[in-house]
Amino acid sequence: MGKVFKISSPDYPKIFLGKTISDPQYRVYAYSKQLTSAAKPILDTENYEVEVLYDGDDYVEEFENIFNSYDRKQLVNPYKVGTCKNNAYARKYYHEVIKPTMGLDYKQLNTYHANKDAILRNTTIKNITKFGRRPTHRTIEKYGITEQEIHDALKLTHGM
Repeated sequence: MGKVFKISSPDYPKIFLGKTISDPQYRVYAYSKQLTSAAKPILDTENYEVEVLYDGDDYVEEFENIFNSYDRKQLVNPYKVGTCKNNAYARKYYHEVIKPTMGLDYKQLNTYHANKDAILRNTTIKNITKFGRRPTHRTIEKYGITEQEIHDALKLTHGM
């Protein structure tokens, strides 16, 4: 037996849809204590209401139906679609529909990809010192590591 519930507030433009097998008020209390909960902005208004939309055995399926009946722009948790039964669908939906609209900028990842060879080369040289052994011939060739660099790194290892 589970419940599907909605948290809304006249002071906040979006709503939160959730499901639980416990009391929805208990879930709301738990959401209010979580710093990263999607429901937190609504709960911070302190003028919110919790409405049980469904109470029954097939609450997971009903949650999907109710969730899909809402426009994603109305929800504070639009990424949850499909997570109950079909995680492959949820991932695909997130990557194709939700993520492109979020305006994410992966500066650190882009920097890594732009400097990948230099980063991995430096890591290889550090690992020579850390583990006290030569890299494979393939690694030496791939990153253009000189014998002098290997010798210097090994010298640091052995304290010469």
